[in-house]
Amino acid sequence: MKIHIHSVIYNEEVMLPYFLRHYEKFVDKIFLRIQPSTDNTLRIAKAHPKVVIVDYKTEYAGGKDYYNIMDLMEVRNNDWKNYSNSTNCDWVINVDCDEFLYHPSIINILEGYRKRGVTIPKTLGYQMYSETPPTTTGQIYDEIKKGFPSILYAKKVIIHPDIDPNYSPGSHQCVPRGDVVESEFADLMLLHYSKVIFGKQALIDLWLSRLARNRGRIDKKYKDLTKEELKELQNKKINVNDFLLDGIYYLYKSMINNFSQEVVR
Repeated sequence: MKIHIHSVIYNEEVMLPYFLRHYEKFVDKIFLRIQPSTDNTLRIAKAHPKVVIVDYKTEYAGGKDYYNIMDLMEVRNNDWKNYSNSTNCDWVINVDCDEFLYHPSIINILEGYRKRGVTIPKTLGYQMYSETPPTTTGQIYDEIKKGFPSILYAKKVIIHPDIDPNYSPGSHQCVPRGDVVESEFADLMLLHYSKVIFGKQALIDLWLSRLARNRGRIDKKYKDLTKEELKELQNKKINVNDFLLDGIYYLYKSMINNFSQEVVR
């Protein structure tokens, strides 16, 4: 059984080693599209024997230093087909660098799906949580085990290569076409280790970044921001005061305290 994975990454020198250590256990090829990074992301990627670095096309943004979510969705919905198909793999995974498709016996689960004709496995989504970044040189989920269920991350990130996923922006939803056979149960987990989990300031920065990008979809003056412009816009906090930011953070912490559980045992 052959498995391919595709991801678009930028400045992921902290998360990328965990991503590679996890997926190298059961994936045959790791296709990475790397936006121009200012850290060691490219060096780490090039050093891994299973990584294939693919050119990241920016048809919508107009340049590699610009961000437009439609370029990402072009990868998720179409560009992966140039490298992965039913003649060279049995499964295709499309995830971000902070998303870990997990089951302690994932090969057996996927082999069972394949024999039963399943083409789109369901997943259980979890937002993982820690006040501090991971320090282990092993698997990230061996250190950060707690999280809470999140329907937002119950994403259908793994498909048979003959399926046309038709993902929505962010891949949180899809309207697949082809011989669609979903698994009866959600045996697989999708563990989301975004920077949100690493303390208050990271949560605030990510929230502001998403707000800026969402504004870019409805207001031309915010569209196709460079990374530097996006950071400047974040620093201005987009007219959001500290009181509101504190409220968002403590609301998030309350959710964690009430709903978090040990996901990985």
